[in-house]
Amino acid sequence: RLELWDIDPSQIDELERTGNAKRTLTLFSPEDGIVLHKNAVEGGAVKAGTDLFRIVNLNSIWVDAQIYEYELPWVKLNDRVTINSSYDVNLQIEGTVDFIYPILDEKSRTAKIRVVVSNRNQDLSPGMYVDVYIDAQSKKGVVTIPKNAVIRSGERDIAFVALGEGRFMPREIKLGLETNLYYEVTKGLSAGISVVTSAQFLLDSEAKLLESIQRRLQ
Repeated sequence: RLELWDIDPSQIDELERTGNAKRTLTLFSPEDGIVLHKNAVEGGAVKAGTDLFRIVNLNSIWVDAQIYEYELPWVKLNDRVTINSSYDVNLQIEGTVDFIYPILDEKSRTAKIRVVVSNRNQDLSPGMYVDVYIDAQSKKGVVTIPKNAVIRSGERDIAFVALGEGRFMPREIKLGLETNLYYEVTKGLSAGISVVTSAQFLLDSEAKLLESIQRRLQ
């Protein structure tokens, strides 16, 4: 019964050896660590389920990082991560992406990832802000298009293809990954096709643009 109450084996052995029951027993934490929260006070009553102490081992910690929605396709599990802190410019800690949370924040349009890092020197503390750099693998051999060459109507994505001799044709395309300046084109264009990066000189108004596109794509 004492073992079920998590009484230390050394105290049980002492009770068996001496036969003397004590009015008080010392409860030992099953893990070494730092006390983050303390509810126990001298003379206070304790009920079943009361959270007396909250103890954490900070030798290995989780770092939660936020990434934008469009960056999600670049991040994979086990990607290498470098962590820097503003309070110590010389601090650099290596870690890996351990988990990508399946929930997106609707307000900030960001997702959260969990990074596991070693913290044996106690360089990082709970609640600290850090900068996280993910060593994402680049995608090679893809067709890209400048962002200002894409017209996004909400229902479809359009690019104007140059046919030569001053003639242009709208073409529906499918977009993939996104960077600051370019989109990946997964369908509708192939390498070497010239596209218009500024179509204002072709159009008199936005209404004419939409009308022309709809007519040509029907």
